[in-house]
Amino acid sequence: MKGNTGHALHFIQETAAAKSLKILNAFDQFRNEQIAKLNTLPGGAQLRLGDVHTLNMTMIEVLIISSFIFLILHFINQLQLDLTCSQGGVQPNVIAPEMKITYDLRVSPEGTEKEIEELIENVCIAAATTTGSDISYEFILKDKLAPKTSLGENNMWWKSFKATCDKM
Repeated sequence: MKGNTGHALHFIQETAAAKSLKILNAFDQFRNEQIAKLNTLPGGAQLRLGDVHTLNMTMIEVLIISSFIFLILHFINQLQLDLTCSQGGVQPNVIAPEMKITYDLRVSPEGTEKEIEELIENVCIAAATTTGSDISYEFILKDKLAPKTSLGENNMWWKSFKATCDKM
């Protein structure tokens, strides 16, 4: 995300950090929906971790105050503060013009590549629309979705593994 930059003594509007909150909140909502899905099924049945998508933020490349303080300020939502130093930083009193967020997303075998790409695109479009800016995304690593492994007699690898375990 790119945003306005300037000296931190001013209340700069439309900063990269402020815009990133739209993405953080949207993906956090999706993550919480998956957690709820994992924990609540009718009749007390339970899903396994591989039955839902997992999404975890793994990196933010903008630092100033600590990430911990940033999150507290986000939840308290009382103070007007801007993150000011990016990855390697310009100066601690200069608001960073760009912010990068990295997520690790694991798609369940029940999901589709199209479904996940639409989710990511829709989140980015919504954030760009509400902030009036360009937001881009890229895949660092994107594997094809693999089907569930058959644990039946038709899978020669499973059959061999199971036979060995049964002999123990």
